[in-house]
Amino acid sequence: MPRFALSFMLFLAAATGQGAQGRYDTIGADEVRHIISRTTDFLELRVLGAGVDRPDQVLFVAWGGSSGEGSPLVPSKPGHEGSPVWLPFSADTLLAVRNVDGGEKTSIRRWDKTSWGPREAAAGVQVSSEPAQLTVRIPEKMVGSADRIVVYLKDMAVDEGGGRLYGAID
Repeated sequence: MPRFALSFMLFLAAATGQGAQGRYDTIGADEVRHIISRTTDFLELRVLGAGVDRPDQVLFVAWGGSSGEGSPLVPSKPGHEGSPVWLPFSADTLLAVRNVDGGEKTSIRRWDKTSWGPREAAAGVQVSSEPAQLTVRIPEKMVGSADRIVVYLKDMAVDEGGGRLYGAID
């Protein structure tokens, strides 16, 4: 059973509730460092660690509100989201960022009443990568009033596309 990945509910709730800028900086398993900042314009995630910029590494960001709308089980498909992952809350949005040959590829899935919608291009999400670093900027309008967030990485080259979670904090 995959471990839960980075959960920043308290950070995001505080930043949202106060309308203030916030920053969260922590080192998870496998010596992967996560720096999360929220401003009035965007949510920025910087992930630093050996291999986070390699092809077949996917950064997932799931978010939602306290309303309970959504699903705690994110979609799963080998090679895309990989094996099933259970979240500590019901998310209504799932962003996947993949560093592929020729640039980064982002996709987004949204909860639609009773099921996850199809993968779509994540317009407006900015991604940059450097050796051992991946930076993702999500427009604030896309995050909206979400007060819960989970960030996790998967090595999709493992387990026939099922992936292996890493960089997590339990």
